[in-house]
Amino acid sequence: MLPGLPAGIDAARLAAMVEMVIKQVMTAVGGQYISLNPDNGQYFLDLQKDIDFDALIDQRVETLGNDDLDGAFFRVFQEAVDLRKAPYRESHLLWEHELMWTARNVGRWGY
Repeated sequence: MLPGLPAGIDAARLAAMVEMVIKQVMTAVGGQYISLNPDNGQYFLDLQKDIDFDALIDQRVETLGNDDLDGAFFRVFQEAVDLRKAPYRESHLLWEHELMWTARNVGRWGY
């Protein structure tokens, strides 16, 4: 047992903690360099696994049309500014929100 671990921790819980950490590391490195052997469930360093994700993204972008790119950008924008409510006009994707009119120190509704 490692120092600092709670006393009485069982092997299954320790294995789950290690697996969670390995999955977080795999996410951090974008799936590169760490692989899972499906036959025995062991993780290993795979230094031959050097996927160029930027090149894959560039290849995918070349196959998309402008409407697809605009839609993807808009979905990312919605997530970034946390737009969860329904739009005011569905056809133009307008959202109503309050704007501060600083000269008069009053709020006004705008789009």
